[in-house]
Amino acid sequence: MNKIQSALCSTAFLAVTSSFASWTTFSLPNRNSYENTNFSHLTDGRLIYAHDGSVSTQNTFGSSSLNTFTSAPTAGYSFVTRNGFMGVASVGSGADVYKFDPTSSSSAFPSAGSLQTYHGTRFDASSALVVGQNNGTVSQVGHFTSTGTYTPIVEDVSGYSGGIALDTLGNLYIADQDNNDIYSFTSAQVAVAVAGSVLAMSDGTFVANLGVSASVAVDAQGILYASGYQSNGIRAFDMNTSQSTTLIPGLLNSNYVLASFTDGSSDYISWVNSSGFSAGDSVTYGYQDIDEIVVPESSTYALLVGLLTLGVTISRRRRG
Repeated sequence: MNKIQSALCSTAFLAVTSSFASWTTFSLPNRNSYENTNFSHLTDGRLIYAHDGSVSTQNTFGSSSLNTFTSAPTAGYSFVTRNGFMGVASVGSGADVYKFDPTSSSSAFPSAGSLQTYHGTRFDASSALVVGQNNGTVSQVGHFTSTGTYTPIVEDVSGYSGGIALDTLGNLYIADQDNNDIYSFTSAQVAVAVAGSVLAMSDGTFVANLGVSASVAVDAQGILYASGYQSNGIRAFDMNTSQSTTLIPGLLNSNYVLASFTDGSSDYISWVNSSGFSAGDSVTYGYQDIDEIVVPESSTYALLVGLLTLGVTISRRRRG
């Protein structure tokens, strides 16, 4: 490759990658078993991490030092939320959903009821949205309160459960794991459903198919993130421009679990990644300010193609 081609390729590479700053990362305790790793964040941004009988929170936001809860139940957790809901993974039947104080490492963990849950997220101060096969056949999304009341809100989602997420406006995003389609439901639709008028997936709006569906998150700028066993890394889709890209913020594998959060002043996207699924495999946590994550516009790719084409043309002329 001559110097002109090298310069053109370097410029093109910079145009595509300069939007992606480095992620802040630190190691979490190694895996205990094959059970799920799950996490969320408190209102001040501190991490809550839950895996196979161990629940911890950061001492302070940005610190790698953790406080471990002394009374966490021995179980494989399906989800944990910043308002203190924690589900237990189960297949074919219900299992406990615990309610606890996520700001106190000495909190008790009483059961608020039994559900089948694969995923869950905070809805309001005293309730969560969960996804599981609680109609006995296929997955549905439901509303679960701290007093144990469960209300289906979106039925017939998929044969197995994909991820769910709420954005800052209260709109709900649901991944269909049968085909990886992701649908959105407005906050108004969700409110009506919580009041008792159950929705179907067809009542939602198709957003994107990113080829993955196990975990989804939406940031405050309208970027949808998805990850799962179907593909390595994290897929990012800008709902404002319909552009998408793949992020590889850590290991080149498909073991990313996602969340969006705020520390009260800035907004972030975060992930937990495992090097494998056996006891002793490493776990890493990472996050980044969403202002530093830009999904490349189509013009950026046009620049890349144009520069590379120009390089080929120059090379051909010199050989002629």
